[in-house]
Amino acid sequence: CSTEVLTDRNITEVTVAAQDRRGLFADLAGALAVLGANVVGARVYTSTSGRVLDVFSVQDAGGAPFGHDSKDALTRLARTLEAAARGEPLKLEPRRMFDAGRAAAFSVPANVAIDNDASGTATVIEVSGRDRPGLLEALARTLADAGLHLLSAHVDCYGERAVDAFYVATPEGRKLKSPKAIAALKAALTLALQAAEPDGPRRRLERARASAAR
Repeated sequence: CSTEVLTDRNITEVTVAAQDRRGLFADLAGALAVLGANVVGARVYTSTSGRVLDVFSVQDAGGAPFGHDSKDALTRLARTLEAAARGEPLKLEPRRMFDAGRAAAFSVPANVAIDNDASGTATVIEVSGRDRPGLLEALARTLADAGLHLLSAHVDCYGERAVDAFYVATPEGRKLKSPKAIAALKAALTLALQAAEPDGPRRRLERARASAAR
């Protein structure tokens, strides 16, 4: 694992090279969430030999490059990701940075599209919804739990919205064709996206507006 603070892009770039396995990307995303590193971009590349290269762009809670002012934080980040790549359990609790009160002012619709025509070798899954700490792990874990192999991924954030594309295949190296499996996967991914929506606070806001209109 290597880290590089890129002040011109306002990110810290984290590169992890490892032997691919089921759940690897989810474990790495979970490790970043535990340390309070906000993933604002990610790229995943898998070779035919079974090696994977994951490149994450991360910031701290204040929107600055993660660890820009602390070599110890960068060292801890690298060690934690190396342990996660080996499949070792995390020893820390995730940091909570989600501000439900701020998010309650507006809604970010959750969208999931599953396409078998966009790629000749993979099923392409495009998702978008409200960004939150731990969202990338939740999405990646959902794919792993469905038994899908992650071939590549493109993760981007635009303000409050996360827009991710995952290229996946079955353990046999085929596209996901079963209508039942596709429907179940779409429902599970939508549920993961909607978990970021603070329904309670939003309903209170709507009731307050309705009362004011009377």
